[in-house]
Amino acid sequence: TVPAAGSGQLLAVADIAAVQWRLGTLGQISRIDLKLQEGVTPASFQRQYGDEFSELGRLETPSEQGTRGASVSQAYRANLSILAMVALLTGGFLTFSTQMLAVAQRSRQWALLAALGARAGALRMQVLFESMCCGVVGGVLGVALGWGLSLAVVRYLGVDLGAGYFQTTQSTVALPPLDTLLFAGFGVVATLLGGLSPALQTGQMALHQRLRAGTEEAGLQFANKAHWVGLLLCGVAAACLFIPPYGNIPVGGYLAVAFGLFGGIAMIGLVVRGFIRPPAQLAQMADLAKSRLASTPNLLAVGLSGVVASFALVVAMHVMIYSFRHSLDNWLTQVLPAPLYIKLSSSSIPVFPDAFQQKVAELPGVELVEFWGQQSIVLNPKRPAVELIARPISVQAAAQRLPMTGNTIDEPKAGTLPVWVSEPMTDLYGLQAGSTLELQLDQGVLVPTTVMGVWRDYTRQHGAIVLPKAKLLKQFNVQFKDTQGAVWPQENVTVKEMVARIEQAASSTAVAQKIDFAEPGEIRQLSLDIFDRSFAVTYLLEIAAVVIGLFGVGTTFSAMALQRKREFALLGAMGASPNWILKLIAREALIASALAALVGLMIGLAFAAILIFVVNPQSFHWTMEWFTPWRDLAIMVLVLIAMSSATVTLALRNKLGTRLVEQLKEDWA
Repeated sequence: TVPAAGSGQLLAVADIAAVQWRLGTLGQISRIDLKLQEGVTPASFQRQYGDEFSELGRLETPSEQGTRGASVSQAYRANLSILAMVALLTGGFLTFSTQMLAVAQRSRQWALLAALGARAGALRMQVLFESMCCGVVGGVLGVALGWGLSLAVVRYLGVDLGAGYFQTTQSTVALPPLDTLLFAGFGVVATLLGGLSPALQTGQMALHQRLRAGTEEAGLQFANKAHWVGLLLCGVAAACLFIPPYGNIPVGGYLAVAFGLFGGIAMIGLVVRGFIRPPAQLAQMADLAKSRLASTPNLLAVGLSGVVASFALVVAMHVMIYSFRHSLDNWLTQVLPAPLYIKLSSSSIPVFPDAFQQKVAELPGVELVEFWGQQSIVLNPKRPAVELIARPISVQAAAQRLPMTGNTIDEPKAGTLPVWVSEPMTDLYGLQAGSTLELQLDQGVLVPTTVMGVWRDYTRQHGAIVLPKAKLLKQFNVQFKDTQGAVWPQENVTVKEMVARIEQAASSTAVAQKIDFAEPGEIRQLSLDIFDRSFAVTYLLEIAAVVIGLFGVGTTFSAMALQRKREFALLGAMGASPNWILKLIAREALIASALAALVGLMIGLAFAAILIFVVNPQSFHWTMEWFTPWRDLAIMVLVLIAMSSATVTLALRNKLGTRLVEQLKEDWA
């Protein structure tokens, strides 16, 4: 083992001469480690000798290397953490709606306690205590369930969910006790915040009004004017979109989602009242259900808040993921124009020999063949390395070979090499069409370049620069090691036949039996599979959000049904059967869930726009195309509506039609 190696880090210790010989890099080194004399600090040494080393390389400390390595996955880790916080926020909304309905249902109990001398502060503390108990139980169960899911995800997908950020020998799940308490505390805080507004609403009505039956709706009159607060919050959300990112974290985008979610929830009451006011000639049962909902718009608005929040986040994540996947698919189609791609499968042969490249180009049936190589360059010690790609490309053909975005220029500046930078280079280094950049290559050559345009790249998050291979060799006598190639067979030659001919040509060279072949369809499918694995956790969060929404629907209508037990008792006394009453409630749930799905869909599409056009460009420095999976969204809406009705039916199936006389004796004044 290597004492200085980090946990799980892959290292190999070998004789430098043997490595140089096997990798074909005789006489070349990539790093020199310096041990400074006692009393000399790394910072002072950098200041004194940095300029002298600038032509040969760069001076950097181990901490700078660690910072650069950590920044590779910074945006990925931060977005996963914030995504988890968004899921926690959904749980807070569920607590809010449940507690608000519970407070409304027990308004007469609070009034009786107040009449007996209980202080308003004590009643509020009781509501908060109930919320805290829910948070403690939910926090413990959440940590246990999260631990189990983490074990499964890390085992089958890896610590980076298949994204390829971390290359370690083993994947383990570590959850220190302090973090465990912190995560459980997040659950308690979320439920306390969710129960704060219901607690403050306790005792708002006059005592004599609260002692009467049927005052639940009147106790939620604050919802009548909540839409003004919602409009204000939506305005704040719009303003947050102009906040620049902080350390590649889209602070403004996530604040916009948070304020927008609160604002959208606050405006549910306005939408509910607008939907149920216009008369509609529906079926008898549906018309009766809608009329009943019209009498309690505030209860309905509060009850639907958790459902709307969860469904909106599901829609936002789903649209964002499918827009990304759609954009990736289109991008792969454009960057993989050749019918056949080849690369070296063994590190013992680091480059395609020139003789082999010439043989492939002269094979019968080959219409066109291209080879290219790449190397890394650090433009900023605090940021990950940028990939340099030397490939056959011309200024005239760049628009057809690269997925260009934005403006381009036609001619480079005199004495400079034309290059094309990927989108991250614009955000990270301020480069755009017409900018100039000097590249200190590993070959010891300083290459002045002119940026001809910006292209979209989904594989190199921290930037890539495409250089014209022929001009790089002609103007600066620099040639990269070609490790990949593309072959265009003639129309009368199949890919299988071309593979056989290339293998025959390689049989007498050093690359015999060391070439991997792939068709663009295989590369595309592999890339999409990696994408799906990387976003598997979001699919799990979508399912969890839908379950939370269904639980919210069941809780809401169960609470509302218990509030209406005297109404159901009277209907039963008039001859209505429990099944008829259950069907009525199911119709109400169907109408309410359809309304919640509609509102959640609109809010979710707005959030998706924020994720696509603000959060992703600021986090990963690339853009994507908008794509709306209408079929999936329609299925999700129908499933939510159907499952909501089924959930309510199952929740209330055995709770109706009992104790009619006792319920009718209750106060109807």
